[in-house]
Amino acid sequence: MKNIPLLIIIFIIGLSVQSQDSAIYRLAKMGEKVLSREPDSVRLPVHSKFKSRLDSLIMSHSDSLPVLDSIRNLSVLHTPDSSVRIITWQYPFNNGAYKFYGYLQYFHPGDSSWKIRKLQDHHKEIQEPENAVLKPGQWYGALYYDLVVRDNYITLLGWNGYHNQMNQKVIEILHFNDNGEPVFGKKVFTDYTNDSARRVILKYSNDVAISLKYDRILREVKKPRENRLMQGYRTEQIKQRMIYFNKLDPIQPMFEGDYRYYVPLSEKMQGFHSKNGRWVFIENVVILSEQPTEEGQGSLDFNLFPDRK
Repeated sequence: MKNIPLLIIIFIIGLSVQSQDSAIYRLAKMGEKVLSREPDSVRLPVHSKFKSRLDSLIMSHSDSLPVLDSIRNLSVLHTPDSSVRIITWQYPFNNGAYKFYGYLQYFHPGDSSWKIRKLQDHHKEIQEPENAVLKPGQWYGALYYDLVVRDNYITLLGWNGYHNQMNQKVIEILHFNDNGEPVFGKKVFTDYTNDSARRVILKYSNDVAISLKYDRILREVKKPRENRLMQGYRTEQIKQRMIYFNKLDPIQPMFEGDYRYYVPLSEKMQGFHSKNGRWVFIENVVILSEQPTEEGQGSLDFNLFPDRK
């Protein structure tokens, strides 16, 4: 008889787990429908239910996070210590536009509790987005696929479909202010073309695909010769963790500034390496080979964000 209460508790826990698994299964099916080729008139009502049910699931687990790997239209990234978790997804409209959604969950050391913030996409309305300081309620939407922790901030790599003629990839900075509240955008980019940049937005034609990665690479660098009497430079090979991406140019000079016509005209790469708490820009990155590590997340299925051709 003494074991009856324990059996009841085990039974209740079992029902709870079964209910959660069932909710995740239903979300996975709706997520597939959201990314299908059906018209907006069919997919929008499904997406509305998807948002509502996902919201209920996440809010009912404010101090934990259910395993959402089976929901293929979601990206779930977290810091190595799991103190920050970020969930993002997209709704692709039939006209080629996109809207992004997300949640930020983080541990607040001030009151030793977990906080959840909804990410509300306003990317079409934000003036000078490269320079803007943003909060979760005014977010430059993106589907994030990699996360890098450096110093006292988080760097996120993401994709934004923008519209049917131009795509974007985004290097976003997430940090926390003195009150422990999340802030998007921070001046940590050095020697970049935009000295006041708080985020980097790569804009390019939707007729091409570009690369934006964080990984360890073997690259070639030029250094002054140690003997000052000898002119020129010597080359050296170094292994270095970097953010690197294609150099983008207009297909013709007449399209300067019209990013619908920006493409990689060569195999040239550019990038940032971390130094003294900042991302230092390198105009020409000569990559000899990639040396993948487990440091970045980089596990999201890249088919989720269609670089439309």
